[in-house]
Amino acid sequence: MKVIYDIDETNIKSPSLIIQPLVENAILHGILPMDNKNYGIVKVSVKNLDSKVKISVEDNGIGINQNVIDNIYSGNMPENKIGLYNVHLRLKLYYGKGLEITKLNKGTLIEFYIWG
Repeated sequence: MKVIYDIDETNIKSPSLIIQPLVENAILHGILPMDNKNYGIVKVSVKNLDSKVKISVEDNGIGINQNVIDNIYSGNMPENKIGLYNVHLRLKLYYGKGLEITKLNKGTLIEFYIWG
């Protein structure tokens, strides 16, 4: 597995335990289930965009199930599948907007924004 960091210098502070569960999910649910784990890539990106910072975690794993994305956005998560949902709700509480989750051709992209 390879981890790529693409991080701009910034002075913002992220709420605790926001990025870690996203990276953990990318590895546990994206990379580990792959047949060939030697090619697993997780990219963590922090980009300055004028008045806000975009934070993203992307993997080239098996990709998130569309039902999981729909359940997160609708608030219909099973009690044993709450990691991404908790992060989504916390971001909505802090910033008014939660996670943006995209199933890619290979993998998953999860993004969110922090206003400074």
